[in-house]
Amino acid sequence: MKCAIEFQYCYRAGVSALTLVYWLLLTNSPAFSADSIKVSSMKYDDASWHPEGTDGEYTLPEGSSRTHIGLFLAWAITRDLVSDYHTKEHADALAEVKARTMTGSEYLHRYCGDKLLADDLNEAGNAFAEMFYEQSYLGGEYLFAADPGMDADSLYQIPDTWATFDVVAAMLDSYFASRM
Repeated sequence: MKCAIEFQYCYRAGVSALTLVYWLLLTNSPAFSADSIKVSSMKYDDASWHPEGTDGEYTLPEGSSRTHIGLFLAWAITRDLVSDYHTKEHADALAEVKARTMTGSEYLHRYCGDKLLADDLNEAGNAFAEMFYEQSYLGGEYLFAADPGMDADSLYQIPDTWATFDVVAAMLDSYFASRM
């Protein structure tokens, strides 16, 4: 497990898998074996892909580019769709999200490096995300659920609140129930 945690940290920090494997071989790490390295190439979303969320024609609060990702992650957390890594390493923080004392965006920023990876979700979470996240969630369902009156000029203007979460979560629950 130590090796998988080291890899996840390095991956989020931008260190390539090849560099990590090379380092493990050089250091003769006892945690290294072919079965101990888990490489995830699937990245569902990354706040850095959305710079218009914080710098552009709109004056938006810091972190607006991660709100849509954080709402999806909070939904996954509250539905127990996150990976064993998160349930073991960040159980207290997950409890804070479930208690609504930490938003999904805050969790995404603190524990996921502003990225939503396949490694962040369990098998059921990934099955749903692969089918739904990019095409439907980012394709309009998020914005239609979060802003039914179409008052926002941008998805980055949607407020990062628990009221928004409740609306988005209801939409995600409906899609999850009908597709899984």
